[in-house]
Amino acid sequence: MVKYWISLILITTILSCNTSNKTSKIEDNLPDEVITDSIQLIQKSDSLKKLGYNVFTYKEANKHYLMQEYFMVQLLSGDNDSIPKEVLSQLQQDHLAYLSKMYDLGHASLIGPMNNGKEWRGIVVYNTPSLKMADSLANQDPLVKSGALKVKTTGWWTEKGGKLK
Repeated sequence: MVKYWISLILITTILSCNTSNKTSKIEDNLPDEVITDSIQLIQKSDSLKKLGYNVFTYKEANKHYLMQEYFMVQLLSGDNDSIPKEVLSQLQQDHLAYLSKMYDLGHASLIGPMNNGKEWRGIVVYNTPSLKMADSLANQDPLVKSGALKVKTTGWWTEKGGKLK
């Protein structure tokens, strides 16, 4: 089980560092990297707004920034602790497949378990236009539907196309 979690963390880290934008439905082919040209930044901002995303732009010390609201979902221990071990094992596989699907579809940008194994079980950062959509997707997770996990969703702002370091 430990090897499984380590593999998941490594895969998630590698995927989250990928600079390609799998979520782009924007026709203008603008890069997600930090946009330094103010015209491109405004175009990208306008395109995202038309798709329903919450964004804003600002300039500081000759650098332009495009900020986007993402939605952080805390995966918390659920109230259902009576799930048989073999059922829980299958739910865990379904949970990981679901999160991979969310990433592949571009709905999730970062995914990973917590290392304390207590109340906080994991975090998923959703790249969706609204908190309602992110919360709805999070609640479709098989482990959440079973009651083994519950979710708490909140907005989180970061630079569009930012990278983990």
